[in-house]
Amino acid sequence: MQQEDTTTTGSDSQNSDSNNSFAVLLGDNPLAKKLSDKTPTALDLEIIPQLMNDKNVIANTRQAFQELSCILIPLAALSSKTEKAVVIVPSLSEADRAYSFLQELGVDSYLESGDEAANAKPQDAAIIIGTPEGLNLLIQEKKLKVARVAIIGFESSLPVIPSEELLSIMEELSKNELKSTSWMSKSVPLVLTGFVKTFVKQDSESCVEVNLDTQEEFQVDHIYYELPRDLLAKPNALCDLLESFNRPKTLIYCNAPSDADLADALLNRKGIPSKKLIGHIPDRAVHAAFDQIQNGELVTLVVTDISARSLPVEQFEMIFHYSTPDDPEVYIHRFGHPTEETKLRKVVSLVGSTDLGDFHYLKKIVEFEFKKEELPSGAELSQLQIKRLLSDAQNFTGKSEEIDLATIAKQLSELKSDEQETVITYLLHNTLTALPAALSSSRQSKRPERERRDNRDSREDTRRGRGSSRDRDNTRDDNRRNDRGRDRDRGRNSDDDHQERAPREREQYAPPKRDVRLYIGRGKEQGLTEEKIGEILTEAGLDAQHKPQRIILRSCYAFVDFPEEGEKEILNTLEDKDFADGEKMVVIKAAKITQPREALPKDESESQDNQESDEQVEQASA
Repeated sequence: MQQEDTTTTGSDSQNSDSNNSFAVLLGDNPLAKKLSDKTPTALDLEIIPQLMNDKNVIANTRQAFQELSCILIPLAALSSKTEKAVVIVPSLSEADRAYSFLQELGVDSYLESGDEAANAKPQDAAIIIGTPEGLNLLIQEKKLKVARVAIIGFESSLPVIPSEELLSIMEELSKNELKSTSWMSKSVPLVLTGFVKTFVKQDSESCVEVNLDTQEEFQVDHIYYELPRDLLAKPNALCDLLESFNRPKTLIYCNAPSDADLADALLNRKGIPSKKLIGHIPDRAVHAAFDQIQNGELVTLVVTDISARSLPVEQFEMIFHYSTPDDPEVYIHRFGHPTEETKLRKVVSLVGSTDLGDFHYLKKIVEFEFKKEELPSGAELSQLQIKRLLSDAQNFTGKSEEIDLATIAKQLSELKSDEQETVITYLLHNTLTALPAALSSSRQSKRPERERRDNRDSREDTRRGRGSSRDRDNTRDDNRRNDRGRDRDRGRNSDDDHQERAPREREQYAPPKRDVRLYIGRGKEQGLTEEKIGEILTEAGLDAQHKPQRIILRSCYAFVDFPEEGEKEILNTLEDKDFADGEKMVVIKAAKITQPREALPKDESESQDNQESDEQVEQASA
């Protein structure tokens, strides 16, 4: 059989090289001559033809700032003073890198660095480069007409992702129809998924996605449970869910220390080994607690955002949000950057009545799917506890020298059914309730001295500010020396000490006032405007009696703030209202907002003081 000749001739090689040149990619554009000695990269070959045809592009690459050419070269070839391009990057150092690349190509470009004298005016540039913060102000002020936009290097690992600034820039630039928008980074951060979908992806025909050997960000399951307005509803649900999930290694985030105290106390009381970390905890204490999770000594860590900073959150099997954070970026930051190699698979939110506003806002922003589930029933929990008891009993190998357990168990089986039930109920009470509570108390009393000292130090840090133990010791020594000095000087300055001091006049404040914030389940996209809200309130007779303090419109919902005094009447009235199209109006109380306290006039504050003193005299005489 004759072997096929696969040898490439010299002419074939030249044709292959010419097909992979910038002259082919850019055509007759003058920029092709400047790049005649350069060889396009694999990403150049994929992306440049798309951008030259004004397609939107999403490019995933691990080295976004080593692959700038694939975005900047087509922008440089197509842009001019009348059809500008904007390049948005996370930091000034990366903006400098892009600016230097364009300068080498001889492109008129403007670097937004806050120094107007550093380069040409933005009106005279073909390409404008900068960070979201700087470009947002520039674009709002100059009202520049832009044809193309490139967003480069925004990844999940950034300390802060400026989603609000990016949104503001794109909303302003989109007022004039953009010819193309491109995105390049390692992966799209979860907080910007909706942003990229709206402004870049749009539809499959106008957008091309390029992924060269890049692993997509691993997705976890986001679950939530709606709970009633009961003080123990959340901690009880937390314990039940941990039992139903077979007690995985769990991290529990609380917004407030008081929530952490309650959750930790009930977990330990129900026999789920837990530990709370609140405030500025020393790293050694945090690492020691994580080691206890890894060793199986603890099932859960109850933390706040501050105390969890140095924890490897991806190594926990499950994360609970005891309360919903008011900032969606905090929610995303809490579960880190999970991959297929890490253990994290579920993120659970416990949504009480006070979390509704923040949780609905969170769902609108992050745009990944939240799955609502129901709490396990009592029968399901009982079955799980029986299985766990059976497993523990089968693994039990210990023998008591003082008591013959086997004989007692045999005699127990011979009792009447009602007597067996009584004894079993008593034993279960001791096993599932009394014993866990006793063990919890024992663990608290036997904590190592070093751990108690760490907690004292963290409380001191919280009250006085962060500082090392040596700084605290030096401060104590200085205070002692100062006290001894004051004792020596007390006799000399006794006359000064006994001088009468004029009483300091205390400024009086009016009692704090509050507004109630109502969530309305319709926004700009459904045609809701401030005028329409005003018409609804006027029709309901609320505009004159309870004037709205603020109206905040979002794309899919709105907030309206009213004085707290009319809360019930306003809710009852609006819940019965319909929109003009006949759809039922969704109104939910989201939060209460404290207004700034204003100083009382002097005569009013004096009358208030006199009234308080009269009340005290009446109480004393009574």
